[in-house]
Amino acid sequence: MRTAGLPEFTKPALCEGEDTALFYPEPNTSPRPALRICGHCLARDECLTWALNLPERHGIWGGTTEKQRHRLRKGNP
Repeated sequence: MRTAGLPEFTKPALCEGEDTALFYPEPNTSPRPALRICGHCLARDECLTWALNLPERHGIWGGTTEKQRHRLRKGNP
């Protein structure tokens, strides 16, 4: 995923260089490939915090799906 224009924490992110479409799966497409990448990323916590504060409503951010972030914002992990 291209991280140009995003916060400094994204520079070492594992998604750098990956196909952006992987992190914005089509409906009825598994997010697992992107979640696997996020699972090993050292920037995951900062990415999730950024996505929750923005709030980023679409795509995979910080190892979470759109639905997972929605629940976290509502206080229902």
